[in-house]
Amino acid sequence: MKIRKGFVSNSSSSSFIVAFKKIPRTVPTLIKFMFGPNARLDDVKAAYDHGATLERIANDVLEDLRSKNSKRTRKDLLDMLKPMYDVPYFKDDIRRRTYRGKRTSRWYGSDADALNALIDFHIDLVNKRDEREKKMMDIIRSEIGENPGYRHPGFDEWRKKKSKIEDTNPEYIRLSEEEREEWKKEWEKDDELRMRVAEKDLDAFMEDNEGCKIRVFSYSDNDGDFYSLMEHGGIFNNLPHIWINEH
Repeated sequence: MKIRKGFVSNSSSSSFIVAFKKIPRTVPTLIKFMFGPNARLDDVKAAYDHGATLERIANDVLEDLRSKNSKRTRKDLLDMLKPMYDVPYFKDDIRRRTYRGKRTSRWYGSDADALNALIDFHIDLVNKRDEREKKMMDIIRSEIGENPGYRHPGFDEWRKKKSKIEDTNPEYIRLSEEEREEWKKEWEKDDELRMRVAEKDLDAFMEDNEGCKIRVFSYSDNDGDFYSLMEHGGIFNNLPHIWINEH
């Protein structure tokens, strides 16, 4: 049972797609699957200054295993994977930070062409966005000059004039409408490319773990110290799994 303990700032949650060669029926068997043949019930697993016995951890995982919610369809798994390929807003971060996801799973970006297509698409988006925003700011500057800064006594007046330009200048309005029209197309294309990466990764995971039983677990450090351990403690490190961090 997961009990939320008050307010926790910077909380996160994670889902794990885990492959089992067979579904364990008892806590001792599950402990050996998760922590090795020499693991004992009273051994302690620790993370972030909090520890729990392997028996307690396995009890919770076994309870989740018995839940119907641990079984998911292919569509469910793809919907879980898509947010994992989160692309940063700023161009200089896009390739570096997107590729950092590879550290979370051997099945992240398993098809380099699919992942690079997503990255290249977002770099192109940023270039177009920057070009459009420059044109819009050039219009502002040409009529009322540079932003004097919010501490400047003339800032409030400058901001009022800027709002008027945004509402009345034909070219500025055209660029704003163009931006809104592009958003829908961009999100649809982004979703298509994310789905392609997710499909490639899920197919690779299923192929590498053919014949295994696939189960899903979700834990959040917002539910207290024990579930922080369950989320961040690497409890599935000995089993093939994909970790999806859902901050």
